[in-house]
Amino acid sequence: KLQTLVKPLMKFSRQVAGVFPVVVRDDKDVEDVELTRWRLESPHNYENNTDVKKVMSCPGATSFTVTFDAKCHTERTYDYLEFTDASGNKMKLSGELATPSNNWSNKATFYGDFLHFAFHSDGSNNEWGYRF
Repeated sequence: KLQTLVKPLMKFSRQVAGVFPVVVRDDKDVEDVELTRWRLESPHNYENNTDVKKVMSCPGATSFTVTFDAKCHTERTYDYLEFTDASGNKMKLSGELATPSNNWSNKATFYGDFLHFAFHSDGSNNEWGYRF
């Protein structure tokens, strides 16, 4: 029964092609749209024994792009930022941004319509902190 609708629907879609904009043709036609923006920043230098948690939520979003300040720096291993996306994927960052031995680059992309952020510092040594 569905087959009987295919031809009339195809004909109709050609007749009204200019009425409705094409939202997505393929990946080349997809353009990022900024729905909202957050700025999170620690004190510089951050305090010892600190725990910060924040949830960024944007209904309708498919991803979050986080751009880090070049000064980002935490005590490697012991003080860290942790991001968890809507799929449960985690990224833990510590040390100095863009250090060859570090996995922390200036941008990170997370998928879904919300993003959990956590920062933890232990009881000794502190650095500049974070800003993104």
